[in-house]
Amino acid sequence: MAHKFLTIPSLEKGAFHDSDKISKLNLSYCSSCYLIFINNKAKKIPTSNSQSFSFLNNRELNTFRKSISKNILRQIEDLSGQKKSQLSMIDVGAGDGYFASLFKNKISRILCLEPNINEVRKIKRRKLCVVGQGLDLKWAQKSRSKYNLVLCTQVLEHEVNPLKFMNLLRQLLRPEGLLYLEVPSLEYILENHQYFAFYPEHVCYFSLQALTRLMTNQWNILQSGKGFNGQFNWILVQANKNYSKDNWGQTLHLAQQGLQDNLKKFMKDKKRNGLTFAMWGAGAKGKTMLVQNRILSGAIDYLVDKDKTKWGKSFLGHSIYSTKIIENRPPDVILISAFTYAEQVKRDLKKLKWKGQLWQLTPELTISSFS
Repeated sequence: MAHKFLTIPSLEKGAFHDSDKISKLNLSYCSSCYLIFINNKAKKIPTSNSQSFSFLNNRELNTFRKSISKNILRQIEDLSGQKKSQLSMIDVGAGDGYFASLFKNKISRILCLEPNINEVRKIKRRKLCVVGQGLDLKWAQKSRSKYNLVLCTQVLEHEVNPLKFMNLLRQLLRPEGLLYLEVPSLEYILENHQYFAFYPEHVCYFSLQALTRLMTNQWNILQSGKGFNGQFNWILVQANKNYSKDNWGQTLHLAQQGLQDNLKKFMKDKKRNGLTFAMWGAGAKGKTMLVQNRILSGAIDYLVDKDKTKWGKSFLGHSIYSTKIIENRPPDVILISAFTYAEQVKRDLKKLKWKGQLWQLTPELTISSFS
């Protein structure tokens, strides 16, 4: 994993919280996934519990949580086909239990996991079932229950290995289960110069892009966004029932073979009927597909990406364009290389009123008419 290192030597007076004394922050980030790691050499004066948790009990934040809870309930009822009264959920790192309490009397079985004894007392006062510990492999393996919904707010930034922790969350879910994740927004901190929000107890920080990329082939992204005036990044995902860690390599090989066979057929039609082919996504997955498949490279007429910084640049010999080119030069076929963003791409294509044949690797190749 390639990392770049940044240093913020001296920050403007007033950029810090009253309880902070910081002279230097060292930030390192992965150049492929944009995950930010903190190496904080600053000396921080601990704040009291009332100070450190005050913003988490903010009225505006509670309003945001209420809105999110209603959205989650709608989604889970539609996807699971069960009534709310038949559903079960677990809140991992439940804090004082406020978020979990919003689902009370709507979901029949609710469990909270919380290691902080003071917060456990508050959860009990809300008459919620609670286990006084955090999530670890031992507990996940012992737990015989599987849940329709897992909440995990303001926890992932404390984990040294986010992917490993995501696997633990996956073990708690039923096949059709939903996971709601919420983390502090890296963009908000940097754009608003709130460097005091780089807490020593936070191991890593996520931009919304990094949080989305973390949802690898194990998850289908339903919704994502920013909340609490942009201070939080959140994502709602569903467990991918077709994902299997053991057969992923074989499935990917078959998918690539299926892509190659269909590309051979397309190339014949391309020469005969003058068809055009575009690929959406000039990122790591697109690069891998082009390197592994020479026929694909020869079939592409142009590449599309929403990232403005990529427009006009060359990508393995292909020019990258904005999505407007689809309106001006509509292709007959579009291949989505960034399958993590497939649902968002489909919404964008509808806005562009594009009609044609849509190819996806999910991970197997699927071809469908799009209109």
